Amino acid sequence: MLKYWYKSCPVCGQGRLFVMKRRDDEVLFLLCEECESAWSAPDKVNDLSKNVSFEGIAFGYATEADIERANWLVYSMNKVDN
Repeated sequence: MLKYWYKSCPVCGQGRLFVMKRRDDEVLFLLCEECESAWSAPDKVNDLSKNVSFEGIAFGYATEADIERANWLVYSMNKVDN
C-alpha cells in the first residue's frame, strides 16, 4: 500500500507527516508518525499554534485520488510503500 507524506514534523523533527483521511467526512489532515502532532492542511504546518487534535476521530491513509481531490498535489508529496 502506498502511503503519502509531506515533510518531517516541525515539532519532533523525527517523524514524517503522513496524509490521513477522516472516515466520517473524508477530510484530509497531516499526522506525525512519531509524536502524533496533526495539522489540517500543509500550509498550516509551519505554524505550531495551528496544531489540531484528532482524538476520537476514525481515520486511515489517504490515497493519491484523495490528495488530488483535496487539491494538495500542489505540495510536494513523498510516498513510501509498506
